[in-house]
Amino acid sequence: MKRSGWLTVLIVGFGLAAPSEGVCGGWLDFVVFRIGAELGSADAQYNLGLMYEKGDVIKGHNMQAVYWYEKAAEQGVLDAQVRLANLTALGRGVRQNRVHSYALYNLAALRGDKAAEESRDALERKMSPAEIETARRLTVEWIKKNSGGGE
Repeated sequence: MKRSGWLTVLIVGFGLAAPSEGVCGGWLDFVVFRIGAELGSADAQYNLGLMYEKGDVIKGHNMQAVYWYEKAAEQGVLDAQVRLANLTALGRGVRQNRVHSYALYNLAALRGDKAAEESRDALERKMSPAEIETARRLTVEWIKKNSGGGE
């Protein structure tokens, strides 16, 4: 997708796409984040997912939250990885999947997120050894894919 210079400046240059828990505002925020998300801004993708999940502007769209969190998580947004893991663990907006949730929590835990580490460990107690091994392989595959070969 071709990026419009003035729009990129508006969204990224002025910090309109900076991630924030308190970002959920009104329709203007939604439009700005939607445009930024479509242009590939990881921060805007995360914030758009947050707006969908919280339902401040549009109610009941966890599937859209999952979609945008996935986009942001693929670009390494830690909070998106954790929120996506939470939704996946609960089966909100996506089919419940402990293996996928574990892998996402594990990614965040490896980056120092203590809450993600605790959630991963709690989930591990409910998983079979085969599920845990699969989830760990997914973690390694994701790291290799998104870091050009490994960290």
